[in-house]
Amino acid sequence: MDKVSYRNFMLEAYQQMLLCEKNLSPKVGAVLVLDGVIVAKGYKTKESHAERLVIESALNHSIDLSRTILFTTLEPCVSIKQNQKRQPCSDLIIQSNIKNVYIGSYDDHPNVYRKGWKALKENGILLNDFDDDIRIEIEKSNSTFIEHFSKGIGPKGGAKLFHKDGAKFEIQFSENDKRTMNIEWTLAGINAAYCYAVKPITCANALYAKTFDDIDNPAVFKGSYSARVEVDEIGIFSGPEAFILVKPKEIKSGPDYGDDEYYVNFEYEVRLKNI
Repeated sequence: MDKVSYRNFMLEAYQQMLLCEKNLSPKVGAVLVLDGVIVAKGYKTKESHAERLVIESALNHSIDLSRTILFTTLEPCVSIKQNQKRQPCSDLIIQSNIKNVYIGSYDDHPNVYRKGWKALKENGILLNDFDDDIRIEIEKSNSTFIEHFSKGIGPKGGAKLFHKDGAKFEIQFSENDKRTMNIEWTLAGINAAYCYAVKPITCANALYAKTFDDIDNPAVFKGSYSARVEVDEIGIFSGPEAFILVKPKEIKSGPDYGDDEYYVNFEYEVRLKNI
């Protein structure tokens, strides 16, 4: 198949994705191709993932899956819970002996991001990405799902971010106050992460404070552009209009520090400045 044909299959997977129920998140579409012909197509439902639907459809028609190419708009899922009853799509693809997979976008969930890709790669499956313009449209259609891992609303909340290469997070001050402030986390080591700030925002470690209530006036802490904060410590981001207090509940820093994951799970509180 030539490049144009591959693109047509990417577009068909995207069109399948658009058939998902409006409130379903994330939306996923998939097509299975044999000898340049689509032999199965489908989209995610509340009952089943798109990849499973097309694989089961092909098996019902006695198609040799080892000769097929799978196009899916989102990287196949992996197991993220102990005793998970439903077989992850990545395991099903491997078991089905599919040799070639095209992926439209990657799962922003910090416990999933790139793990579907990794599982397929380690089992000898040839992997490629969708064309950039199609990927951008896929991400736009899943913007609500993506924003769940990149934006929050105060005055209080929490988030869990994949922070291996830095995790930016935008916090709206409240439902009624549309002003926002950006914060960022980066790797620091065992049970710790760096608060990272870009001018005019600064950050600090509220040394010895264990709860947000321990902090009477966030302005007393001298800020810089990086502050190491451990689990159960309090970090303070200071911007022109507000302070954002953060408290990591759990941090995983990857294999270099004895962890399998990369994420920071934290609570936050917005305190407006009197300006």
